[in-house]
Amino acid sequence: MGLAPARLALGRADLECQRTGSALAVAVTRRHVDHNVFHERWPEFGSRYALAKASGIPVTTLQNYATGSRPGIDTLTTLARVANVDATWLLTGRGQMRGDGQQSGALLADVLLVDQHDPNASLIHPTILNQLPFSRHYLERTLGISEPTWQSLLAIAAPAELFDIT
Repeated sequence: MGLAPARLALGRADLECQRTGSALAVAVTRRHVDHNVFHERWPEFGSRYALAKASGIPVTTLQNYATGSRPGIDTLTTLARVANVDATWLLTGRGQMRGDGQQSGALLADVLLVDQHDPNASLIHPTILNQLPFSRHYLERTLGISEPTWQSLLAIAAPAELFDIT
């Protein structure tokens, strides 16, 4: 009895298996990343600097992608989240850029989503209750926070009586 060919995606490679008679053929192929166009998939931000500021990824790292360097999974996830695009599309150019009705991440470039943590949970094992939107402009100009990122901030809910607001 022959088995149908199987294909398994493994990170940056595909594993293809096919049984013919008593032999099992296995092929591992690297996925093709078109580096010549990868860096062109974020034109909505207008510049690498704007994308770097929105994502917290250094401009030099984004420049490296323009010259053929491969993004790691953390960077790819961050870029997809910030640009509000599908990670597969961002990496390969295949499939839909974003789902129907989804807005460009560039429209939200001034918005920084800050994780709201449960004050009763440990910071080692945090419990994130919500994500609160803050204007980068407000954080920088009003609160004086230089280069705010979602990784450098957290929000905690606290009863109003803890604060002396006069």
